[in-house]
Amino acid sequence: MSFLKHNLSHFDFDLPAELIAQKPSQRRGQSRLMVVNRETQTLTHDTFINLKDHLKNCP
Repeated sequence: MSFLKHNLSHFDFDLPAELIAQKPSQRRGQSRLMVVNRETQTLTHDTFINLKDHLKNCP
């Protein structure tokens, strides 16, 4: 994926400690999910409850 080929330094950023999860969400399916579509070379956001919608050959 050409759009994901970056130097590691491109991912260096400040992340406030209060934004780092300290324990799992009560509603586990509502945890955030970043989805990479290699066919369209796009990034989207969803929740883990919808993970099966992003997997190929999944009933």
